[in-house]
Amino acid sequence: MPSVFWRSAACFSPRPTRTASLPRSLADGSRVALHAGGAVLALLSGVVLTSLITSRSTRFRRSVALLVAGLFLGCGFVLLHAGPAYGAILLIASAMGAAHCLFEQDAAPLRDTLLPSVQAVRLGEALAAGRLRETRRSLAFWLVFVVGGMLGAGAWFLTDRWALVLAAGFAFCAAIGARQLERFRSTDGPSNPNGA
Repeated sequence: MPSVFWRSAACFSPRPTRTASLPRSLADGSRVALHAGGAVLALLSGVVLTSLITSRSTRFRRSVALLVAGLFLGCGFVLLHAGPAYGAILLIASAMGAAHCLFEQDAAPLRDTLLPSVQAVRLGEALAAGRLRETRRSLAFWLVFVVGGMLGAGAWFLTDRWALVLAAGFAFCAAIGARQLERFRSTDGPSNPNGA
């Protein structure tokens, strides 16, 4: 097992012993709560920062959001290489927030693709009403969600901290591809109702 994974997981998993006292357990619990709260704040900061950046560049907002996510992941690798695992966790959470901004100015169906809670509700509604054709999008989302999680976890176990480099490289390649599509759409005219 990669040592870095267990070192970073130690931030979130206190190990109570038989002789652990109640004050020590409470201190460990509050430390875990602070770490988790910091990760949530980092995710929200990634959303806000990326929204502010992409609001200045409406034509290339998807490529800019992917570029910001790649930069967060690259900085997370550097920080993890330097030692503090918790700082890298905060940057990974910020990258998740940046990726959340990919479709923020699009129509509702595209915006909803990045919201697991919305997809779960849509799947439940379609199943309850017997509309099996409408379940395809939600099932495709959950399939991609599960496969992506398995690939990410597998990359972490196989390559250790280099998984962040792979993720950053993927984000940069996706940013290049998105930039080409956005450039093509901007020269082609406003044919896309959602904008480029």
